[in-house]
Amino acid sequence: MGNNNGPRNTDAATAIDEVLVAETAARQAMEACSQEAEAILEAAREDARRINRIATARLTRLHTRCDQLVTGRVEALRAAAREDAVRTVLDAADRKLLATAVDRLAASMTRPDHG
Repeated sequence: MGNNNGPRNTDAATAIDEVLVAETAARQAMEACSQEAEAILEAAREDARRINRIATARLTRLHTRCDQLVTGRVEALRAAAREDAVRTVLDAADRKLLATAVDRLAASMTRPDHG
């Protein structure tokens, strides 16, 4: 009986050793994959940060340029409005005529029979 169990025990021990070696290899392979995945993920994060920096810089330049264009356009419109504005300069005769008209209007509006 002792002889029959000897080779079987050796076969079983060898099989267990092979399983343990395979488990260790699988664990090491999983760890390597995990590290590689983390490196890929960090590279993707860095790409995203770089893209974000570039986009932010471009948007800042775009906003600055738009602000400049709007400011310039507003100033041009204001200048045109100033040039187009009707400027009335009254001479002494016109001022006297206007004062007389205002006095007559005030007198007519303050009369007791004004309705």
